[in-house]
Amino acid sequence: MSNNIKKLSLAEAKAAVEDLAMRYAATHGVEGRLLDVRPDHIATDPLGKTPVHWIGLFESRLNGALFDGPLIVHINLRTGQTC
Repeated sequence: MSNNIKKLSLAEAKAAVEDLAMRYAATHGVEGRLLDVRPDHIATDPLGKTPVHWIGLFESRLNGALFDGPLIVHINLRTGQTC
Protein backbone atom coordinates (compact mmCIF):
# COMPACT_ATOMS: atom_id res chain seq x y z
CA MET A 1 0.00 0.00 0.00
CA SER A 2 2.31 2.72 1.24
CA ASN A 3 5.58 3.00 3.08
CA ASN A 4 4.27 6.05 4.93
CA ILE A 5 1.56 4.36 7.00
CA LYS A 6 3.69 4.98 10.08
CA LYS A 7 2.87 8.68 9.70
CA LEU A 8 -0.89 8.20 9.27
CA SER A 9 -3.25 9.21 12.04
CA LEU A 10 -5.77 6.63 13.18
CA ALA A 11 -8.54 8.43 11.26
CA GLU A 12 -6.46 8.51 8.05
CA ALA A 13 -5.57 4.83 8.44
CA LYS A 14 -9.24 3.95 9.00
CA ALA A 15 -10.23 5.87 5.85
CA ALA A 16 -7.57 4.00 3.84
CA VAL A 17 -8.81 0.67 5.22
CA GLU A 18 -12.43 1.56 4.40
CA ASP A 19 -11.34 2.29 0.82
CA LEU A 20 -9.59 -1.10 0.59
CA ALA A 21 -12.66 -2.83 2.05
CA MET A 22 -14.97 -1.17 -0.48
CA ARG A 23 -12.65 -2.20 -3.33
CA TYR A 24 -12.74 -5.76 -2.00
CA ALA A 25 -16.54 -5.64 -1.90
CA ALA A 26 -16.75 -4.35 -5.47
CA THR A 27 -14.39 -6.97 -6.90
CA HIS A 28 -15.79 -9.94 -4.95
CA GLY A 29 -19.50 -9.21 -5.32
CA VAL A 30 -20.26 -8.51 -1.66
CA GLU A 31 -23.93 -7.47 -1.49
CA GLY A 32 -24.08 -6.16 2.08
CA ARG A 33 -23.00 -2.75 3.29
CA LEU A 34 -19.82 -2.06 5.23
CA LEU A 35 -20.72 -2.03 8.92
CA ASP A 36 -17.37 -1.17 10.48
CA VAL A 37 -13.60 -1.40 10.20
CA ARG A 38 -11.45 -1.82 13.28
CA PRO A 39 -7.88 -2.79 14.16
CA ASP A 40 -7.32 -6.54 14.47
CA HIS A 41 -6.17 -7.02 18.05
CA ILE A 42 -5.24 -10.67 17.49
CA ALA A 43 -2.85 -10.12 14.56
CA THR A 44 -1.11 -7.14 16.09
CA ASP A 45 1.73 -5.73 14.05
CA PRO A 46 1.79 -1.98 14.66
CA LEU A 47 4.00 0.25 12.59
CA GLY A 48 4.60 3.08 14.99
CA LYS A 49 1.18 3.65 16.54
CA THR A 50 -0.71 2.78 13.35
CA PRO A 51 -2.18 -0.75 13.28
CA VAL A 52 -1.23 -2.73 10.18
CA HIS A 53 -3.85 -5.49 10.39
CA TRP A 54 -7.52 -4.52 10.32
CA ILE A 55 -10.90 -6.27 10.15
CA GLY A 56 -13.75 -5.11 7.91
CA LEU A 57 -17.28 -6.18 8.82
CA PHE A 58 -19.95 -6.43 6.11
CA GLU A 59 -23.60 -7.44 6.27
CA SER A 60 -23.90 -11.06 5.19
CA ARG A 61 -26.27 -11.11 2.23
CA LEU A 62 -26.79 -13.65 -0.52
CA ASN A 63 -29.38 -13.01 -3.22
CA GLY A 64 -30.97 -10.38 -1.00
CA ALA A 65 -31.35 -12.64 2.06
CA LEU A 66 -29.73 -11.33 5.25
CA PHE A 67 -27.77 -13.93 7.25
CA ASP A 68 -26.85 -13.97 10.94
CA GLY A 69 -23.41 -12.59 11.70
CA PRO A 70 -21.22 -10.35 9.61
CA LEU A 71 -18.88 -11.24 6.76
CA ILE A 72 -15.37 -10.65 8.12
CA VAL A 73 -12.60 -9.42 5.82
CA HIS A 74 -8.99 -9.24 7.00
CA ILE A 75 -7.10 -6.25 5.62
CA ASN A 76 -3.34 -5.65 5.67
CA LEU A 77 -2.75 -1.92 5.45
CA ARG A 78 0.96 -2.31 4.66
CA THR A 79 0.48 -4.49 1.57
CA GLY A 80 -3.08 -3.55 0.64
CA GLN A 81 -4.13 -7.22 0.63
CA THR A 82 -7.59 -8.36 1.66
CA CYS A 83 -8.85 -11.85 2.36
